Amino acid sequence: MALDEDEKFVGKLVNAHRFVIADTKGKKILERTTLEADSPEEAVAALKKAGVDMVICSGIDKHLRASLAENAIASVPVLKGEVEDILANFLNGQYSKA
Repeated sequence: MALDEDEKFVGKLVNAHRFVIADTKGKKILERTTLEADSPEEAVAALKKAGVDMVICSGIDKHLRASLAENAIASVPVLKGEVEDILANFLNGQYSKA
């Protein structure tokens, strides 16, 4: 998940410099880490290297969405809310990949 500047809410991908990475299986989080990047392009490369297959953010432009897709990373770009709530909803199957 892309974080906003307060790191409490999901943020826009273009503005995100920090990400929460949750390795999940079913409705469980197996591991949770953070990742930092200085630019959107660096973020996409780092997310790919980390094995991320989906990014949840509160907004994404066409260029970044295409870049994610080229790197086999799906996106859920319309979500707003607190990180913990979004993560719980994801684990309950409320979001699908775009």
